[in-house]
Amino acid sequence: MNNNQGIGFFKNLYLDMLNEINSSDFFEEEVDQGDIEISIKNEEDKYLIQGFFPGIQKKDIKIDYKDDYLFMKIKRKKVLSNRGNMSVMMISQFNDYKKKFYIPDNDISNLKVSFKNHKLNLEIPKIIYNFKEENPVIIDVLDYEEE
Repeated sequence: MNNNQGIGFFKNLYLDMLNEINSSDFFEEEVDQGDIEISIKNEEDKYLIQGFFPGIQKKDIKIDYKDDYLFMKIKRKKVLSNRGNMSVMMISQFNDYKKKFYIPDNDISNLKVSFKNHKLNLEIPKIIYNFKEENPVIIDVLDYEEE
């Protein structure tokens, strides 16, 4: 194969690939995580954060905590493919999903986490303050003047 034949081969391959991309059925398959669902419940003794992350793996979820805020960052990947055509073409897109939760009076050191079947559960106990006095002190006010 001389140099001109080699250039012609790659030029034709490139043009064929561009024609495939421009055809309406190029992307037969769209692999996507779908919509991320996440909610927080403020229960009497705990905060319960639950989420459904289709297509997300455990390694793609990052959770941080600072000053009564829980920060969640999920890396999302979207892959488009022409699957089955002669020339293989895949395009990957990455974007992050971020969420912040305000969780005051929590005991973050006793956090319970589970991630199974793309479902995330975070259980954060609340700090319960007990202000019980066994013998309350009663103060009588005899003289009171309003200024």
